[in-house]
Amino acid sequence: MTACSVIIPYYTVSEYLAVSLESLCNQTYRDFEVLLISDGAPVEPESIAKPFRSRLSIIPIARPHAGAASTRNYGISIAKSKYLAFLDSDDFWAPTKLEAQIELVEADPKLDGAYCNAHYVDENSNKLGKTQTQHLWVRKLESGKVRLNWLDHIITSSLLVKTRVVQEGGGFREDLEIAEDWAFLLEKPLILGALQLPLLYYHRHQKSIGKVSSRGIQDKLEVVYSYKKAHPGVSNAESGVGFSRVYFDASISLVAQRQWGGYSNGRLKVCGHLH
Repeated sequence: MTACSVIIPYYTVSEYLAVSLESLCNQTYRDFEVLLISDGAPVEPESIAKPFRSRLSIIPIARPHAGAASTRNYGISIAKSKYLAFLDSDDFWAPTKLEAQIELVEADPKLDGAYCNAHYVDENSNKLGKTQTQHLWVRKLESGKVRLNWLDHIITSSLLVKTRVVQEGGGFREDLEIAEDWAFLLEKPLILGALQLPLLYYHRHQKSIGKVSSRGIQDKLEVVYSYKKAHPGVSNAESGVGFSRVYFDASISLVAQRQWGGYSNGRLKVCGHLH
């Protein structure tokens, strides 16, 4: 049995996807397979996989368009490995990413998985100067049961989790527009180990800061409210971070859309408020 399945969903094909796959070729840990899953993309996964077949165990899969959550869930459903890792098609990993995370999880049976710090990079994959935690004024990432005030810390492409835990607890919610990653982290809940090393390279570009619709904001708020309801003892400080993150995301999206020519009037009605 392969130790790890790396799930890469893609909808559009860009130069970043080749960079993502190249970073997998360079992993120091080699016992893994790649599930390259087309989410109704115009380019067949076989043609993308072909140049990498001599260096990767890669399984190309074509599916009708159903969204990132559904595409990831299909990968989860067919995985027979001990671990799952998620990599978005515009992100890439440092060579020791899988090795370091699997070593961490294997050393502590209580952990369901691990996540790591990240470098932000621009359209040309150049570092933007600071790691994820330095941008967020967070001294270090935390280990333990995922909490509401960790939503800023955990990027989906940084995750490695035990397959059994995800398959038994359910995958990503397909009814959510853009908050499926938040629900995935909070509704299990997962116990994660944290690696302070920035082993993920996370692209910040026009397409990575998508339009945040009112439906998307409502989805995020629904996840936060659901978490509060399920955890009545949660502090106001912790829940406040969750709500602040929702409106921060909306503000950042609006700024990005103005900069890159998005909304024509620069205004978005969010949950009854005009921003």
